[in-house]
Amino acid sequence: MQSKMRVNVTISLFLIQLLSINIAMAQDSDYDLDADDNASEDTGSDNTSPEDSDSGDSDSGDSDSGDSDSGDSDSGDSDSSDSDSSDSSANKKSQTYSSTYSPDGPARSVFWKPLGSFVLPGMGQYLDGQTSYGLLYSGVAVGGIVYADYIANSNGKGDSKEDAEETKTTEQRGEELSSKDNVLRKIQLASQVTQVAGGFSAYHSFQSSAKYLQKEGEYQFLNHSETPADIMLAPFQFKYLARSSTLIPLGVIAGITALQVSSADKAGGNDENNDYERDALNVDDMFFAGAFSVNAGTHEEAVFRGWLHPVLYEKSGSPFWSNVGQAGLFSLAHLTTNSFPVVQLLLGYHLGNVTMDNNWTISESVFIHTWWDVFAFTASYLYKEKIKNEEVAAAITPILWAPPLIMVF
Repeated sequence: MQSKMRVNVTISLFLIQLLSINIAMAQDSDYDLDADDNASEDTGSDNTSPEDSDSGDSDSGDSDSGDSDSGDSDSGDSDSSDSDSSDSSANKKSQTYSSTYSPDGPARSVFWKPLGSFVLPGMGQYLDGQTSYGLLYSGVAVGGIVYADYIANSNGKGDSKEDAEETKTTEQRGEELSSKDNVLRKIQLASQVTQVAGGFSAYHSFQSSAKYLQKEGEYQFLNHSETPADIMLAPFQFKYLARSSTLIPLGVIAGITALQVSSADKAGGNDENNDYERDALNVDDMFFAGAFSVNAGTHEEAVFRGWLHPVLYEKSGSPFWSNVGQAGLFSLAHLTTNSFPVVQLLLGYHLGNVTMDNNWTISESVFIHTWWDVFAFTASYLYKEKIKNEEVAAAITPILWAPPLIMVF
């Protein structure tokens, strides 16, 4: 019992460490792109902006023509307008990313560099000269791998793990997400943390590239960027429950979950021929349901709505087709655990609309995605299989949730 508690505390501390790292990154002054841009402007020889220069020329011309008062008035109006516009732009572009880029090309990549960062967390940051952030992402990813390997080997599940994973069916992987075996759940959670690091690294890499390309006229619609800390804290922003765009999908999943639990109860009952029986939720179930859901909701939204959706929109120029594209990719990514991911397709499309409606910010989408998964995981833990005498919650079909990505190489 004490060993079990120690391992659970270790996982909790690991997740807290991840959150702390992201909060520390958000508070770092290097994350403020506008501050860097302003600093570079201050290094100019006369600290005069193009707008001020134009204004000066205008004043000179008006003075020569004998209409100095009128010119001064126009100039003042122009300066005031430019100042208001600048302030508005600065307010919109708060909490953006470091402008320490490599000038020779890597910073311009909005697909391959983020993709490499997803597979090898931190790669994009190294290419962009953001070494400290690269080390953070890489460190979290390696920590997840090491911890998962430790748990697997210390519980006799490490020897044939790789071979067994390659032969698993989609249904088996879906059932594993409902497993009440704490050893398996710890391995899955540690592996998921590695994917979280990859997802945030990809998102960070894309945001850096997009900001670089904005100077060339691209990605002008991205006028606000959320830090990893903003995204990690989004599942706890309950203000979104006041919005119909959040309340309706969560009401749908709550209703479907209640119907399925009720149907499973009626089908099971006390029938000895039924394979499943009701099982009480425990503290471990609630912890893992919450941890899996927060991790999946944050990094998957960062990848699909925070990275791929803006790229598709910039390339296509179509809100509809870019949304269809990212929703399709989102559903395809879940084929490893769900052979018919129609719900993921519809949910992904809705989350894409929410993202666009929120000026391309993903916090509300993260909130919806996370609590959708909380409902589904909690419902799946309400049952266990009777015949094999194993605590496997398989009575609730995995079609409900958007489970964490499981990649097999």
